[in-house]
Amino acid sequence: FVFVLFCYVWCYFKYLTFIKRELAINEIKFKKNRDQDKVKKNHSVLQICYLIGHVLRTGNTDTVCILNRKFEEQIPNKKWLTDVTEFKLSNGKKLYLSAIYDLGSKQIISHKLSTSNNNKFVLDTLKKAVKLVPNTEGILLHSDRGYQYTSRLFKVTLEQLGIKQSMSRPGCCIDNGPMEGVWGIIKSEIYRGYKNFYIY
Repeated sequence: FVFVLFCYVWCYFKYLTFIKRELAINEIKFKKNRDQDKVKKNHSVLQICYLIGHVLRTGNTDTVCILNRKFEEQIPNKKWLTDVTEFKLSNGKKLYLSAIYDLGSKQIISHKLSTSNNNKFVLDTLKKAVKLVPNTEGILLHSDRGYQYTSRLFKVTLEQLGIKQSMSRPGCCIDNGPMEGVWGIIKSEIYRGYKNFYIY
């Protein structure tokens, strides 16, 4: 009888230990899953906040690639391409170049240099080009999706000038191919044999 009672008590405590261990494991899993759910929820909230902020900030998320890589043009001031590029200087600073390229005349019709890459910088480049054209109604201006070109101010300015806006598809720099080619030529000449653009 004593042996049977001992076996019963031993089995009880072993089972109790097993139960406690399983409960502890399940509690850890529960906490882990609960934390993951919190992270997922917080991540979703951040994504939503980012999208709302982006739309409010730019107001220009629906612009499509009207140009659609149709770079052939013989008439000047019908299709413009624009972009901003940067140059690393020997003093460690950066210099930005904004330009507008006319597909019809195959020329840079406007450009600006600045140490700051901001909305005013891009708008000044546009205003300089507009002064050369008596009527801007119907001109197609293509750019990438840089924040300056998606800004509400830039869109309103184009609407006031009667200029149609076209933007490259996300991740497709070739949609603005000729403009990228201009940057390539300029930089290949400036940086020939040098890592940095030296200024004096």
